[in-house]
Amino acid sequence: MYFFYGRHYFLYSVQWRNKNKWITFYLSWIMVGHLSFKLTNKRVLFFILAISAIIVIDSNVINFYAYTNKELPLPLKVGIFTIFSITFSIIAIVLLKVIESYHFSSNYKQRKAQNLVRFTAIASQFMVITFLAVEIVQMAFVNMYNSNLTLLILFTSFVPSILFLLLLVLLLVGWFRSSKNVMIIAYAISFSIVCIYLVVSTVYVNVQFTYNSEWVKAKSLHSTLVNSSVSDLALSFGVALDALYLFSFVLVWIATVALLRQYRNKIGRTRFWVIITIPLIYFLFPFETYFANFSEAMLSGSPVIFSVIYIILFSATKQVGGLLFSIVFLTAATKIKQPNLQNSLKIAAIGIAVIFSSIEINSLLYAAYPPYGVLTIMLMPLGSYSLFIGLFASARLASQDKKLRKEFFQSAEKQLALLQTIGKVQMEKELEKSLKSILKRPSILEESKDDYRREENVRELVQEVIYELRLKETSNKNTDAG
Repeated sequence: MYFFYGRHYFLYSVQWRNKNKWITFYLSWIMVGHLSFKLTNKRVLFFILAISAIIVIDSNVINFYAYTNKELPLPLKVGIFTIFSITFSIIAIVLLKVIESYHFSSNYKQRKAQNLVRFTAIASQFMVITFLAVEIVQMAFVNMYNSNLTLLILFTSFVPSILFLLLLVLLLVGWFRSSKNVMIIAYAISFSIVCIYLVVSTVYVNVQFTYNSEWVKAKSLHSTLVNSSVSDLALSFGVALDALYLFSFVLVWIATVALLRQYRNKIGRTRFWVIITIPLIYFLFPFETYFANFSEAMLSGSPVIFSVIYIILFSATKQVGGLLFSIVFLTAATKIKQPNLQNSLKIAAIGIAVIFSSIEINSLLYAAYPPYGVLTIMLMPLGSYSLFIGLFASARLASQDKKLRKEFFQSAEKQLALLQTIGKVQMEKELEKSLKSILKRPSILEESKDDYRREENVRELVQEVIYELRLKETSNKNTDAG
């Protein structure tokens, strides 16, 4: 106890002596948060590639050092880790600022729910940044950090992510029930599996951390790997997580192929299938150890060289997949002239890329110094929130804009067909809610002899209204043509 309070007093005094530095950092933080930022395709790709590059380094540096046995000095490693952490924090603040700049109309109850989701996303992201900052301060001044902070980062990252993904799954399932669109249910099942993955990962890391000391002292990664204890359940957890991620990845890949298949005629069938299949083969190759294990023979010949080459070649399998999945939304955004819908699709593109890039906990299990692995998971809540709010906003915008729905109907692009589907379904749901609220009024109830409040009756009324609207549009078109 004395050690804890003594450490706390020491850190407080150091921060007080460096007051000017902390004030400068705080002011720069506020300035970043107030920047006006416009999303373009180039900036979206830059964000995705920058996030992917840092995640690749953060999630694979332990594997690289394990085979090379060559390490940078501890102060330099902490410095690089701090730079990456600051970069990720700035990216998180900028993306939150971009999302905050878009608003769409909603009723009072919906607005309350949206504000709650928004507050959860912002609070969780800043809590993660705060815990990470405390770890960096501990490493900078006392050459150790508390592993419980890593667990707090894990909980603060994964619990809100599970919440946002569950909301997204419920949204997708609702759209599927009304549209019976196979691509929508493929996304819904995939994100449901991702939720299970996050739950199992949280349990796995907590079990593994019972074998680690509470305070992680400054030491080389080689000694960390040599002296690390492994849970007896590690093999079972590892196989389960690989199976879950594989299934989730393949489902989204199938949906991506279905949404991009119109490009077969533009670039040629052979070229299209080569481009779309390479990321899948690249992702699946590391799983060959479960089936054929071709790499075992090469590993026995020259283990160090082969292992280093293998890590370099196959360190970005998940990030390449995330980039491929984001192309669906980016290509759709380029074919739409409505600025708000463009931006919501770009936000969704960033979200899905971050989700499939951040699903990695292997480095986190070792409790290394610095805490490699926390940067990989720290943007997970922002990714899941971005995907949820991006898709939801896209559906709302499509449902409220008649010209957009007409443009989607006349287009042969599969991405726009998906937007047309979710926009139409969202419009029906909002119309159904409006009719329910109207039918609940006392004056309506007194005039009505039938129970129109029943769900099936309300749906019939909605379908009748939509049918009449379509007949009216068709007659107007015929009149204009005549």
